Amino acid sequence: MRLRLLLLVAISLSLSAGCSVMRKGTTGRSSFYVGGTAMGGNASWPPPSSPGRRSDKEAGKGAGKGAGKSSGREDNQGGHKGEYGDVYAGSLASDPALASFQELETEHVKFSYYDPFKGRSYLRYDLDAMRRGFHYPCNGWFSSDYGMRSGSMHTGVDLRANAESDVYAAFDGVVRMSKNYSSYGNVVVIRHYNGLETVYSHNSRNTVRTGDRVKAGDVIAKVGRTGRATAEHVHFEVRVKGQHFDPKLLIDVKNNTLASGSLYVYDRNGTIVASSKPLSAGEMPEQKHESVSAPSQVRPSSSGSAHSSSSDYHIVVRGDTLYSLARRYGTTVSRLMKLNGLDSSKIIIGQRLRLR
Repeated sequence: MRLRLLLLVAISLSLSAGCSVMRKGTTGRSSFYVGGTAMGGNASWPPPSSPGRRSDKEAGKGAGKGAGKSSGREDNQGGHKGEYGDVYAGSLASDPALASFQELETEHVKFSYYDPFKGRSYLRYDLDAMRRGFHYPCNGWFSSDYGMRSGSMHTGVDLRANAESDVYAAFDGVVRMSKNYSSYGNVVVIRHYNGLETVYSHNSRNTVRTGDRVKAGDVIAKVGRTGRATAEHVHFEVRVKGQHFDPKLLIDVKNNTLASGSLYVYDRNGTIVASSKPLSAGEMPEQKHESVSAPSQVRPSSSGSAHSSSSDYHIVVRGDTLYSLARRYGTTVSRLMKLNGLDSSKIIIGQRLRLR
C-alpha cells in the first residue's frame, strides 16, 4: 500500500513538471522560420532582418521577439495606410509566395508568376506615403527615356553614373534573379513586398545572389557597361507580373526621388496597364497623356493624331505578324511600319501598334 502511494506521488510530480515545460515553450516562442518561410504562430513575412540569409538561430530569436507586435505591413483592407501607403499593396508583405521562385523566374527577366492582385482589378500605390521606404537606384542623372527607340522597345530608363559607383535597391524585397543575361549584361531583379519588381542592368558586377533579402538603399551591384551598352549607366525597369511599364510613373528622373501622387496598376485580361490617375473599366491610357503607360507602348508618329480611339490600336499577341495584321485590318505592312516608326517588320508580344 505504501509502495503504491509513493508511485502515485512520483507520477503526479512528473506530469506537473512536463506541463510546466510545455507552457514555458509555448509562450517563449510562438513561431519559427524554415528556409525563409514563416511557420506557425503570429509570424509575419518577411521577418525583420539585415540583407542576406539568416541562420536558424537568428530567425528563431527574431520570431520570438516580434511575436504579437505589428510589423506595419499587415493586411490593411480596413482602409488604413500601411508602410507602403496602400490598402492593397500593404497586405502583400505577409505572403510567403513573394519569395517563392520557379526556375524560369531565376533565369529570365520577363518570367514572373507572382500575382499581387489576388483577384483585385487594380493596385493603388500612395507614392507620397512610400517615400520613406524608397532609395533612388543610383547617384546619377537621367539619359534615356522609356519607349520605342530605333525601331525596338526600350523597356526602361537609363541613368548615367560613374563607373563602379553603387547601385541601390529601390525598396525592401527579395532578389529574384542575379546573373549575366543577354543584352542586359549583369542584371539584378528584385521582387518587392509591395508587389512591384525592379530591374537594374549593365552592372560591372552584382553583389547579391538570388534569394537574398535586401533593404531599400542596400548596395546590390556596381555601375558598369556590360551587355549592350556604350557607356556606364544603370538601365532601370519596373515590372508587374513580368510586364514592364514606364518607370517615370514611379520615379522622378529630374529630381532623383520617388514620384509624387499615386500609381495605379491594372490587370486587363492579362495585360498590365499603369497610370498616374484612376482609369474606368476597360479604359486604356490615351497617347496624349505622358504620365500614363501601357506595356510596350508605341508613341504615335508626328504625322498622326494623339487623340485616336482605342480601336485604332492593336496589342500584339502570340502568333501576330505585321503581314497578318495588315490583312486583318485592311492595310499594308509598309503603312504599319511607317505609322509605328519601325525599321524592321519585327514585333513583340505586348507591343501596342497603331493601325490608322
